[in-house]
Amino acid sequence: MKFYIVLLMIFGLSQNATAKSNIINAAFFKTDITLNVGEPLGGYFERNRFIFNGKSAEFNKFTLFKPSTGKLDNNYARGMVLKNQDNKKILFLSVDTIALDDKFYKDLTKKISYLGFNESNIVAIASHTHSGPGTLSKNFMWQFFAMGFYNSNNYSKIIQNIHDQIVISEQNYEAGRLEEFSFRPDNIQINRRTYTDISKKAQIILVRKKNSRKILGGLVNYSLHGTAHSYKNLKFSSDAPGGIVGLLESKLSKAQLKSSPVFLFANGASGDVGPKHSHTEGIKTMSQNFYRSFRRNLWRSKPAPNTWSYATTYVKLNKPSVDTEKCLNIESIEKTNSYTDLLDFIIPLPGFFLPRETAISRLDFAGKTFLLWPGEPTSSVGKSLTNLKYKKEILILSMANNYLGYFTSEDEYNEGGYEACTSFYNFVGTNILTKKFTELTLRTKEP
Repeated sequence: MKFYIVLLMIFGLSQNATAKSNIINAAFFKTDITLNVGEPLGGYFERNRFIFNGKSAEFNKFTLFKPSTGKLDNNYARGMVLKNQDNKKILFLSVDTIALDDKFYKDLTKKISYLGFNESNIVAIASHTHSGPGTLSKNFMWQFFAMGFYNSNNYSKIIQNIHDQIVISEQNYEAGRLEEFSFRPDNIQINRRTYTDISKKAQIILVRKKNSRKILGGLVNYSLHGTAHSYKNLKFSSDAPGGIVGLLESKLSKAQLKSSPVFLFANGASGDVGPKHSHTEGIKTMSQNFYRSFRRNLWRSKPAPNTWSYATTYVKLNKPSVDTEKCLNIESIEKTNSYTDLLDFIIPLPGFFLPRETAISRLDFAGKTFLLWPGEPTSSVGKSLTNLKYKKEILILSMANNYLGYFTSEDEYNEGGYEACTSFYNFVGTNILTKKFTELTLRTKEP
C-alpha cells in the first residue's frame, strides 16, 4: 500500500512540475495597417507601371507602382509578447506585407529598445501577402521590383502603430499555458516547380488561459505563398496567409463567447509553395480546410517548455547578381531569335542594393528549434536543414528579420525560372547559409 502511495506522490509531483514548466505571461495584439486607397500595393513586379503598360500621363502622382483601387480585406500587424517566470521576454511579430527588410527590423528594434527588447528577443516576420502595403522600403531595388517608391509617412505610421500596440501589451499580460501541436492539412498547397516534395506540416504554438481551456492566441508556422490574388488585383488583401489566421480567430472567438484570440502567420520554406486555389473564394476554401484540420487535431495539443534561447551569427555572402539566362525562357526565344547570346549575361548588384553580409539566427522555443532565414528558401533547401539529425525538431521561419530574395538548390538554379531569376546570391549563397545554419544548430549549446 505504501508503495502505491509513494508512486502516486511521485506522479503528482511530476505532473505539477510539468504544469509549472509551461506557465507563461502573454499579451497579444492585432492592429490595422491598411494604407489609404490610391497607395500602391506591395508584391508583384507586374504592377510596376513604368515597365508594364506605363504611360507618362499616369505619373501625375509620381508613383512607380499602380495605385490601389480599394480593399478586399484589411492588412494587419499581429504580435505575441511572452514573459516567463524569470521575467525574460520575447516578441513575435507578423506583418501583412510582401517582406520586411533589414531597415524595418532595425528601426523597430531601436524604437522599442527602452521596453527591454533587442536583437536577441525579437522575431519579425512578413506574412508574404502580395496585396499588402507598398512604399515601405528605402532600398531602390525593392522599390523597383516589389514596393513602389518609398513613403516615409506610411512607413513611420506603421512603425509607430506597432510600437504603440507593444506598449499597451506590456500593461496587459495574462497568465497562460504554452502548448504545441502539429498536423498536415490537405487541399491548400501546390509546388510551383512541380517535382519537389513540399512540407505539408503546420506547426502550431498555442497559448491558453492559465486556468481555462480558452485560447489566447498563437503562432502558425506553415509554408504558403500569399499569391491567391494575382498581379491584376489592385485591392488590398492579406491573401491566403491572412485568410487562414483570420478564420481561426473568428471561429474561436465565437466558440469562446467573444474572447478573441490572435494568431500570427509565419511562413516555412515556401519559396516554391503556392496556394492551390485562387481569388477570394479560393482563400475561403483554403482557410476552411485549414480550420477543419486545426479543430480535428486540437486535442493533441500538449504542454511546451516556457524557456527559450536565441543565438545569432553574421555570415559573409558571395557577390549578388542577376543571371538574365535564368530569367528568360531561352529555349522558346531561340526558335525566333538568333541573338540569344546577347540576352545571356550577368548583372552585378551593388552593395547598396543587396549586402555582402547578413545575420542569421536560431531560436530554441517551445521545445523546437526554429531557424530564421532572411529570405525565401525553397522546399528542398528547407528540408536539407529540417532533416538534420538533431535532438529537437528543426523548423524554418522564412522572411524573418530581413529579406534577401529567393534561395534555391544548385539544380533548381541551373534549371532557371522565376525562383532562380530572383536568387540573387545563386546556389552559392544558398550553400553558404545552409552550412552556417547547420553549424549554428549543431554547435550552439543551450543554456
